[in-house]
Amino acid sequence: MFFLNIADFGFGGEVVKRVEEKRLKRKASSYLKTLVFSFISYKNKKLKIKVDGKEYPTDDYLIGAISNGSIFGKGMKIAPYALLDDGFFDLILVRGMGKIEFFLNLWRIYRGTHLSHPKIKFLRGKKIEVTSEEEEDVLIEADGELIGKVPVTFEIVPSIFSVRTNLKKRLDTA
Repeated sequence: MFFLNIADFGFGGEVVKRVEEKRLKRKASSYLKTLVFSFISYKNKKLKIKVDGKEYPTDDYLIGAISNGSIFGKGMKIAPYALLDDGFFDLILVRGMGKIEFFLNLWRIYRGTHLSHPKIKFLRGKKIEVTSEEEEDVLIEADGELIGKVPVTFEIVPSIFSVRTNLKKRLDTA
């Protein structure tokens, strides 16, 4: 599985699944309406995380965002320090947080000031593995598309893209 910006598991995967279901049924339902319904019905998932071989204790997660870029979901700065070209994923985990507490802190995610919250964990690595202790599927979305379910391994592939620009021309016209 490849992605460019951000992949997330848990709540984000559930939202994308519901949006796709509505699209297939040709129902005109707003993204916001689907987001709210998903938020109300979603339950945190028991997951185990491993980053570059280091295992973290199983915990209840609302969101796990594996980030190459920093912004997703209508402007949320989920990974404010992520860089596309640094060769690392930034992993943002929202763990043990109830819905009301998450909702009250949502503004911090939009501003990118949420990483200091005690229930938000920030990790950085080149290989991220996620396994589930849930009986139901834990869905994964990447760049707005449903791509699968946990268990999953994400690994940085360095320098996979070549980007050509005419930087000299852009600088001359600036």
